[in-house]
Amino acid sequence: MTCPACDGETSRALGAKNGFLLRDCDGCGALFVDPSASPDADPAALYAQGYAEEEAMPSLVAASLETLVRGCESFRRTGRWLDVGYGQGDLLAIASAHGWSCYGTEVAQAALARARQRGWTVAEDADADPRFVREGFDVVTMIELLEHVPRPRRFLRAAAAWLRPGGLLYVTTPNARSLNRRALGLGWSVVVPPEHLTLFSARALSAGLAEAGFGRVRLRTEGLNPYEILARLKRPGGRDGAGPAFNRNESAQQLAAALSGGTARRALKTGINRCLSLLRLGDTLKAWAVRDHARRGAA
Repeated sequence: MTCPACDGETSRALGAKNGFLLRDCDGCGALFVDPSASPDADPAALYAQGYAEEEAMPSLVAASLETLVRGCESFRRTGRWLDVGYGQGDLLAIASAHGWSCYGTEVAQAALARARQRGWTVAEDADADPRFVREGFDVVTMIELLEHVPRPRRFLRAAAAWLRPGGLLYVTTPNARSLNRRALGLGWSVVVPPEHLTLFSARALSAGLAEAGFGRVRLRTEGLNPYEILARLKRPGGRDGAGPAFNRNESAQQLAAALSGGTARRALKTGINRCLSLLRLGDTLKAWAVRDHARRGAA
């Protein structure tokens, strides 16, 4: 048994959740499901029927994705953008509006059908599809993907193979060493096997990117949802105990909206995120990584 985030062979058992045994890697600090002591988890089976209903993009999400797409403009050479695990397709919709040729991968059949109707090039398995050209993309994005797959480092190596030399990979994934994880333990709402199989630490993600062949890496940890800690303190069950379901997404949207109203609040949000990133305590890992011209990893 090895850690999916770093291949380390020493880890300690943390306990069980949803019938899955969770371990903490001694080497990199990642949290992962122990495959030898847990039921099988097939991501394709979990998500194949997802995204049946198309949902409107929240305005705050649209603004964030717009900023991301505009920030990638300097990397445009081939004009191709690949979003791995694109879900509803919100990011590709904005990239398309900015003139990018959009490619994506998904296992959800409804999401694949809608994307084809929009004229995007999509597939369940990019490796098996010749339309996905090796070293043919300027930008590859993996937003909230790595935590869902059994072999996450394989996806980092695949991203390096798809990107042209000098191309950009943008990754977001939950932070296993965040303040909320430290305070709430396995009770943190992000620890949800079998949906989430591996939670990276900043150290593990940095090492995985370097191993895959990425040179210039900028990594931040941002976001904190204090409502969840407060909710846990107000109900029985203890640090890792069960209790009424906590709606992480809804409360996060409420908090983001509250901190986006007015110059002073936006400045406060920026300051909080800078502190969280400096201390590596934010809930979300965000990485911008440029593919080396001489790639070290192999897909």
